[in-house]
Amino acid sequence: MQLFSQTAPASGLATLDHLVIGIYLAAMMTMGFYLSFRQKSTEDFFLAGRNLPSWAVGISLMASLLSTITYLATPGEMFRSGPNYLFRYLGIPLVLMATWFIWVPFFMRLRLTSAYEYLERRFNYATRALAAFFCLMLILGWMAVVVLTASKAMTEIVQLDLNWFFGRNIPATQTMDDGSAVYVPSEILDGEVVADRILASAEEETAYGWIFKQMTVEEQESLRESTEKQTTVAAIFNRLLSDKELYNSEAWEDVPLTETAQTFTGVPLEQLTHQELTHYNRALLKSVFPTELSAATPAYADADMHALIISVGLFSVLYTTLGGLRAVVWTDVIQFFVLILGAFLTIGIIAWVTTSTPVDWFNTVTERKYEEVEWYSFDVGNRSTVLFIVTSMFFWSFCTHGANQVALQRYFSTRNVREGRKSYLVSAFSDIVLGLVLGCVGMALVYYVQHPDVSGLLPTTADLDSAVSSIRTEAQDKVFPQFIRIALPDGVRGLVVAALFAAAMSTIDSGANSISTIVTVDYYRPFAKEQATAKAELRLARTLTASMGLLIVVSTIFIYHLSKGTDLISICQKGFNCFLGPLGGLFFVGVFSPYVSSRSAILGVLVGEVVGVCASYSQELFNASFSTHLVIAAAWFATVVSAHIFAMILRDFATEEQRRWMFRPVLNNDIPDVDELSRSNDLPS
Repeated sequence: MQLFSQTAPASGLATLDHLVIGIYLAAMMTMGFYLSFRQKSTEDFFLAGRNLPSWAVGISLMASLLSTITYLATPGEMFRSGPNYLFRYLGIPLVLMATWFIWVPFFMRLRLTSAYEYLERRFNYATRALAAFFCLMLILGWMAVVVLTASKAMTEIVQLDLNWFFGRNIPATQTMDDGSAVYVPSEILDGEVVADRILASAEEETAYGWIFKQMTVEEQESLRESTEKQTTVAAIFNRLLSDKELYNSEAWEDVPLTETAQTFTGVPLEQLTHQELTHYNRALLKSVFPTELSAATPAYADADMHALIISVGLFSVLYTTLGGLRAVVWTDVIQFFVLILGAFLTIGIIAWVTTSTPVDWFNTVTERKYEEVEWYSFDVGNRSTVLFIVTSMFFWSFCTHGANQVALQRYFSTRNVREGRKSYLVSAFSDIVLGLVLGCVGMALVYYVQHPDVSGLLPTTADLDSAVSSIRTEAQDKVFPQFIRIALPDGVRGLVVAALFAAAMSTIDSGANSISTIVTVDYYRPFAKEQATAKAELRLARTLTASMGLLIVVSTIFIYHLSKGTDLISICQKGFNCFLGPLGGLFFVGVFSPYVSSRSAILGVLVGEVVGVCASYSQELFNASFSTHLVIAAAWFATVVSAHIFAMILRDFATEEQRRWMFRPVLNNDIPDVDELSRSNDLPS
């Protein structure tokens, strides 16, 4: 039995791959259905009864904060920066101390469901509502961008062919058999008509005449003499579109371009993704053959992309709606091990096929030259210094574990401070382990790409040789997806794709559950005219979870269509990152500052948000570079400093009652412990 196919399956996945993915998705749904019987109240739905094991919570926390893009892009870091990517872990000791000594013991003594309940006790409801809104925007933006970028990456691998359902559908990421990104429809309505029109227009200044002039003498003769006109025309166009010199407005100035073709023509080719290049090729062909190619127009454009977004979204929402946080945590645990297994299988396959070892891979990696990384720099536009990378890692983690509902809700689901601390240790350890394993995958891929013929088990056909060449020339973030599609054997490919689904689903299930928690606890309960029954509130929570999941699916598809021919995705990424710094700064001020009260806190948050936006979009707004690694830190400092300045200007200092909710009073037992609160089920007024 042959280990590798000579080329990837036409659809991207083999029958065995579909079977593996189907089993995985069925297992997730079964678990959600089983755990649904344990949901009796929102306490169970949002916090799993506050009795989840710390090791499971820790793994779930790590999986929730991991995205499919991180899983795919980390191996690509080995091509770009080699072992230097490990610098990001230098900030972990600082994060560990902050989380261990500050956030976990503080929050676990308050018995919260939503982290923003604390802000009403420390400040007022307006502060709580504003912070909850910021977190909603953060989670919604994060989920939509992660799902979109993950779906784009998966279309590169899966390459769905939905002709059986939609009729004549052209998959958005269809490629030629040699692995290239160029696609020419073979189903031209009438090859004889196309050939005759090109030949008849040889001397005319028309689109057909333009095409004739671009053809070689051999291609012109072939077009005249071929008995397979349709195949010949497709081959000629594939060659023409493969010539990068034709991707500019001057080459097509005599051709009436479609609106889509005009949009892409103005974008540098290297900025186009695999999928966008496919749309560009199709638009150019449609410009030349508006009539002949009408039969090859998709019955439902982008059906493959829509199908992936909907599949990932609906499966995640269904089991989360049924099983609540308990389902989220236990499915995250399974998904983490699927992620690890997918990485280890990739490592094992490369080691076996190339008869190499990690020592060989490490030697190959260290022989490469990488971009030099400075230890520090005073240039805030320099994004590649170790100091800035560590700063980014620290402030992202500090604000996430101290202000983001997605992370804090995990701690709230454990019994006490000790279990909460253990869950963070497990999360940090599993994050490091997965990072090192993915780094090893990256080293193996570097060796594989540089030694494509080291084993007799590798096919030596022109198809695979061309595919390996395409990997070498792809953007480094696409190396792992290309390898999965081209080189992994049937079944293993399906398992790795299941791992990609796992990473995306962890994002959606966590985000949907946290959004439902925020809306129910921070916006519904304070304004409910009468206290709802446990069953009624549970129904509301499930309805909100399902609604949020559907909202994410719809908004992701919407952003996908808006992003065509633009850089909207990176714009959205910058946008939702602006919210984390002010949130972290607000909680820091509330916990540690005895001076800041509600008015100055709100003003400080707004200033921090303005600074975050200006830092994120500095190039667009001010034509000045500002390192993306410093955005969260800048917004955090702006929030903290401006809140104190406003407090002094307005003479708006915290009252004695508000100071009871600061760090030292809470830890000095002025507030009952979580076990006492669980018995009394009451909070001090």
